Amino acid sequence: STDCNMTILIPGDATITVEGEVVTEAWIAVTDGDGNVCGSVLWPNPDPETDGTTSIAVWGAENIGTDPETNEPIYADYGMEPGETLNFVVMSDGEELDANVSYEFGAGTYSCNGMTGLSSLAATSVVTQAIDLSEGWNIWSTYVSPEDPDMAALFSGIVDDIVICK
Repeated sequence: STDCNMTILIPGDATITVEGEVVTEAWIAVTDGDGNVCGSVLWPNPDPETDGTTSIAVWGAENIGTDPETNEPIYADYGMEPGETLNFVVMSDGEELDANVSYEFGAGTYSCNGMTGLSSLAATSVVTQAIDLSEGWNIWSTYVSPEDPDMAALFSGIVDDIVICK
């Protein structure tokens, strides 16, 4: 069981892309931080009376008690916890692709009985990140796991401008 859920509206005219190509049908899911699917839907809704608009009911994690030391709630392993980031994935050709979304209204975090609406969703298997480097010394980290983690490969485009790289 779950204590509550959140509704995510996806209009029939939302822009949904997979690998940069607009699609007319997609299986869209929302996952928690552990990758558990907490809600999904086939978009668009085939009912002609809805103009394709549909929604995802995202399950909340059940509150199973209170931590006696911190007085913080304890939640079951499955489901979204209050304030947890909504992670979107799309199934395409048997592959689960992460997706970035734009919101028409609402927030990108779970809230009990909350509502948010998407305007677009872009699923891709390729993730890029631009890191601005200042002149001189820099320290940075990245959320991207490159296919080739070799430092020489990563910096091949700017190797002539690097003095030291560790």
